[in-house]
Amino acid sequence: MAAAGISTSCSGHVLYYSADIGENTKVIEHTLSEATQFFENLYNKPLTVEEMRESYAKVKSHYRALCDAVEYISKSAEYLGKPLEAFKDSSNEREQALFCQYERAFQLIDTCFRVKGMLHSARVAHEKSDFLKGSKFTPSHLHREYMVATSLRKGVTLGSGSFGEVHELRSDTRSYAVKTVHVTPTDPKKKAASLLVHEIGVLILLSSNRNFLQIAGANHTKDKIELIMEKGECDLHHFSVSHSYRAEDIQRWTFQILDQYQALHSHRGKIGDEEYTGLVHSDTKLANLLLVNGKIRIADFSFTRPIGKNRWGGTHQTSPPEITTCETTTLDPSQDVWGIGIMIYSLITQKNLFSSREILSNKHSEQPFVNRKLKVADARLQNPLLHSLIAIAGSCLRVDPKARPSAEELKAHPLFKELCTDEPVEDKGAAGGAASTATAAAGSVGTTAAGKASAKDTCGVA
Repeated sequence: MAAAGISTSCSGHVLYYSADIGENTKVIEHTLSEATQFFENLYNKPLTVEEMRESYAKVKSHYRALCDAVEYISKSAEYLGKPLEAFKDSSNEREQALFCQYERAFQLIDTCFRVKGMLHSARVAHEKSDFLKGSKFTPSHLHREYMVATSLRKGVTLGSGSFGEVHELRSDTRSYAVKTVHVTPTDPKKKAASLLVHEIGVLILLSSNRNFLQIAGANHTKDKIELIMEKGECDLHHFSVSHSYRAEDIQRWTFQILDQYQALHSHRGKIGDEEYTGLVHSDTKLANLLLVNGKIRIADFSFTRPIGKNRWGGTHQTSPPEITTCETTTLDPSQDVWGIGIMIYSLITQKNLFSSREILSNKHSEQPFVNRKLKVADARLQNPLLHSLIAIAGSCLRVDPKARPSAEELKAHPLFKELCTDEPVEDKGAAGGAASTATAAAGSVGTTAAGKASAKDTCGVA
């Protein structure tokens, strides 16, 4: 007895529902093997824009074949008068094999969705981002685990703004952060969307270096753009205002921050035929530093551009005087170094170095004024290590950008001689020093008496 057949586009065979499923099992296995081999080959192949288009079409073809296979298996169970779940524990080996194929097909269908999304987003980024024009995209630089993950489900909202949100995406083994920008009439110039496309481009560019925040995937539709990336335990701003920590923590964080910025400032590449010697982040602040598995990672590359290009934007509070006074719009690593000095000061004192009024009146462009502020903070400190860290902040906060040391020079300071970038950041705070898992949505976390460091060692100046 036969019913209407289903054509699998990869194998070209027609499958018939019948009691004899042995031959059809072989055809389905061929379909699954072809799809698996295609993805294996795709992961390690550098792709041009045209090859991305071709690969996208091939993924769609495999997707249709896999859907055919799933439909056949489901209809076969109906034909045999059994629920599909009964195949799982069946004494019939062929039925067991069919159920295993059903699960594998669904997993590959999930992979098709994610790879399609990433190929489309990568192609758009390569076509629109000046960083990527003329370069190739290698899927193996992405999170392989995300591409093959099962049971992905939406988690809590981590943050939101006027154009989109960041929410958690969870698999059975790990969590990701999904940054979504909605393309809406309220954003007529599509600025938010173009900035996210640019950020996707930067993260693809940096994805070959596992020491940077890793992109896991992306999706691009007419209504929204999604960036899927590693999820941090917490950003450093929220951690610093909700936990107690010690001078040694700031020392480690500062070294890791300098290590990240040195790598960014020395990242070489090409835009078309034009070579660049490094990148400038342009939005240096604690909220854009994540703790990922205990290590500092720079986040939010919306304004990141090559050295020497025009600056797109940033945060006024941490921008250097030459930017806020419009003395220059040309990007230089010294501008990030100024922001690093602001961050070190904030970690030590838990305060902003300059008020909005002081920035608007350009007081921060007067070196004596900056020095007095640092001297007042230093006088209140009791820990020698904090004195040294304030001094490092002071060298970053030189009004003359040419007088500021580079991140590489700062990293070579004797204070960091014993530190190693592979050493995880040890977050001492609530619950007797356990690492924080707080997020912006979690709010403040109190510190128990057992978890407090002594007043002599705890950061935060009254």
